[in-house]
Amino acid sequence: MDHAYMIDDLIDMRRYVYGKFTGGYNKHYEDVEFDGVVRKFDFQACLMFRIWVPAGLESCGPSRIFINSRSKSPPDFGYGPWGEFQLVSESFVDIVERLDPGVHQFIRIPETYIKGGIRINKTYYIMNVVRTVDALDVLNSNVRLEKRRDYSTSDIVYKSKYHINRPVKLSFYQNIICNINMWRGSSQDIDRLFFSKNLVSEVLSRKLSSLPYIVVDLV
Repeated sequence: MDHAYMIDDLIDMRRYVYGKFTGGYNKHYEDVEFDGVVRKFDFQACLMFRIWVPAGLESCGPSRIFINSRSKSPPDFGYGPWGEFQLVSESFVDIVERLDPGVHQFIRIPETYIKGGIRINKTYYIMNVVRTVDALDVLNSNVRLEKRRDYSTSDIVYKSKYHINRPVKLSFYQNIICNINMWRGSSQDIDRLFFSKNLVSEVLSRKLSSLPYIVVDLV
């Protein structure tokens, strides 16, 4: 049986990059197709709904990050402008682009500063993982299904969501994931970030900073 890795929550902020993002964020909107309907989206909404940020919106992203650390060699992973794991170093981007060229979106932050206003050469990107895969093998996973009424429609519709039970035991269908090396589950699957065995191996061999990995099965 093969395996992949689920990225666990980045709980200990001291181990990751966090700070203040400035520049950009002007409220510019573009027409973007979402669920078969063309809607107005800004930069933040594209990331929230995992939509590829159009070229006209990329400049609305942050132009600099001020890291809350004095280290001139900060970690390779961290928290994006809205608090979740979205910040990755150029070294990580290089690995992913070699394994999955053009599949994922990385938006460059031109300037990086540490405490004291010192600019450093390390470059970070906001990671937008738009590849969503529903591949959960429910029968071989320790999960709990929750159904909630969707009140956004007049029809009686229920949304399903799987929650991870403890101890963690997750299994996914390899033939659905195929050869992709990084993906997210949807809100109806396991809504987490996943790395392939190859991607984790590359991250470790390049000696990038650590991430919390949980092994999952592929069948």
